This record gives sequence, structure tokens and C-alpha cells, in this order.
Amino acid sequence: MIAAMTRAVRRAARFSAFVCLLAGGAEDAFAAKVPPAKLDEIFVDCFQGCQADGEAEALCTKTCKCAIDQIATLFTAEEFEKMLNDTAQNRMTPADNAKMGKISLACRASPPKT
Repeated sequence: MIAAMTRAVRRAARFSAFVCLLAGGAEDAFAAKVPPAKLDEIFVDCFQGCQADGEAEALCTKTCKCAIDQIATLFTAEEFEKMLNDTAQNRMTPADNAKMGKISLACRASPPKT
């Protein structure tokens, strides 16, 4: 489960970096917070990746929502754009790796009650 969530978060980061590069989202990088539209894109990719890994819908929703909340808390828009670009090029900084680890720990979830 933890590995699936980590893969989903990293997949979301890689996907978002690709979207940013195509869209040229430089204006978003100067905002104080990660834009809600970007967070929505990342949630969708995280959710799709989580389900593709065979996880239950409720667990994917909970885990990806947590990851999005953590990203919004831990990163400014500029830091997040830089991390996405670094991730796309397989050169994340130790600080970004630490933040992603913090997200993984914060979002470690037991299966939701059904």
C-alpha cells in the first residue's frame, strides 16, 4: 500500500511536470501557493495511478486527497514547479526527497472502513 501510494505521488509529479512543460506554466510558478487547478490535475493522475495499481476507490481517494493537502502545505508554487521539473529529469534534491517522504508518511493510510 505504501509503495503504491509513493508510486502514485511520484507518477503524479512526473505527469504534472510534463503538463507544465507543455503548458509553459511559468506564471503559476510565481504564485505563493500551488494553484487549485494544478492540485486537481495531480489528484486525478494520483487517483488513476492508484486504481491502476489495484487499490480500492475509497483508499485511492483518501490517499490522493491527503497527498494533495500535503503538497499544498509543504510547497510554494515555485518550489513545486522546480520539484516537478527535477523529478521529470530524475534529479530531485535531498530537500524535495525529504518533503516527498514526509508526504508518504503523513498519508500512510489503513484501509478505510466499508
